[in-house]
Amino acid sequence: MLNAKGFSLSELMIAQVLALLLMLAAMQLYMTLLRHDMQWLARVQLVQTTESVLAMIEQDIRSAGYRNGAAASSERVFYATAVCLITGRDSDHNGVISGPQEWRGYKYDARHQQLLVQGWERVANPAYSCEQGGGWQPLLADGMRVHAASWTPVANSAQRLWHLNLALAASQVAGPVVSLEKHVVRRNEQS
Repeated sequence: MLNAKGFSLSELMIAQVLALLLMLAAMQLYMTLLRHDMQWLARVQLVQTTESVLAMIEQDIRSAGYRNGAAASSERVFYATAVCLITGRDSDHNGVISGPQEWRGYKYDARHQQLLVQGWERVANPAYSCEQGGGWQPLLADGMRVHAASWTPVANSAQRLWHLNLALAASQVAGPVVSLEKHVVRRNEQS
């Protein structure tokens, strides 16, 4: 009650408790919104990372076997197993698939939940390079886990149409797994 002297001590204490409760509720709402934004940003980062890795693999599959104006060769420029993919292309446009970054491989390590990558100047035996060769490096940052990675030919497409699948999750956050799929057409006939 308001009297000529002002508020009583009990009225001030009640007002302070109510103000404190309102501040706590506002802080709780802010923390909830902040947590939601962090999860949303983590998901956006996962989607962007998944899309860029798929685009890189797609480009390698599309251009595997490309030689700038050179005649076809018997050299094997495309090799794929359930966990390993190696492609070669003439990226420097000199007609030969031999040079820095003209051979690239991807390897899915399910045990460590990683996608590995390696580049070579020349690949004589793709199966050996996949299974026994060293030098494979993680493609993704430490904060990412790969739940699934696959590249498989689509049935009845004479190995020209390939299905790509990649599923990623963040290591530190117990959040969603982002899974994207894509179909890719190999442009060059050689395998």
